[in-house]
Amino acid sequence: MRSAKLLSHRAMSWFHQDQERADFTPAQLDADASLLDNNASTSPARNDAGLVLMVGGVAGAVGEDTFTSGEVFAEVNDHGRVTVGKGYALFSAAAESATDAPSAFAETYANASGADFIITISLDTAGARLAGSGETAGATSLTRIIAIDFEDFDMPGGPRIVDLSARMPALQVAHLGTEHGGCGGNHHGQWLTGNIATVSADAVAHGGSSIALTDTFSLTGLTGTNAFSFVSGDAISGVA
Repeated sequence: MRSAKLLSHRAMSWFHQDQERADFTPAQLDADASLLDNNASTSPARNDAGLVLMVGGVAGAVGEDTFTSGEVFAEVNDHGRVTVGKGYALFSAAAESATDAPSAFAETYANASGADFIITISLDTAGARLAGSGETAGATSLTRIIAIDFEDFDMPGGPRIVDLSARMPALQVAHLGTEHGGCGGNHHGQWLTGNIATVSADAVAHGGSSIALTDTFSLTGLTGTNAFSFVSGDAISGVA
């Protein structure tokens, strides 16, 4: 995703003034440690890199009436001997149509760099059902992350990573339109009205050398006889 890679590059440039990085993954965590220490001269001496958290997602819908939403949060706190990061991304999409088949998708992600322990939990749901005289499609994606970095300590063999994920084939999408302003139903007797796109992102960082960045994008429009809505959002929080 372009916005996620752009924010990752900006965050790494802040930490590595002489090292260009366009993207990074948990497999590269140990390689970042010595580089990040050189840029944390204003902080107490540490043997590890500090902690950077990246969270985000996208959602899109196509149909006669559509709805997309996104919410992103990332927070990193330096408690001295231990630094803790936590965050989540929740993205949803729904579409209705009385003629063409509607479509909806949602994806989320969460990564951490410089952590000794990383736990991520993801749940994705998607499906379609008949609604009134037409068809409704919906999708939701939720990812949560917790990352812990101990000062002057590195796990032998790299960080310990626990990744739990589940995917459900069907989604109950009722009442989304009512909760977000699409109330009253439309001319098909369904619950979506118009095209709605809403997204928010928040990043918090507490520490001697810290960074917090957010990026959001939303769009609605027409494509042929159908409408569409799209949202994306990313949050990066880090403490060195």
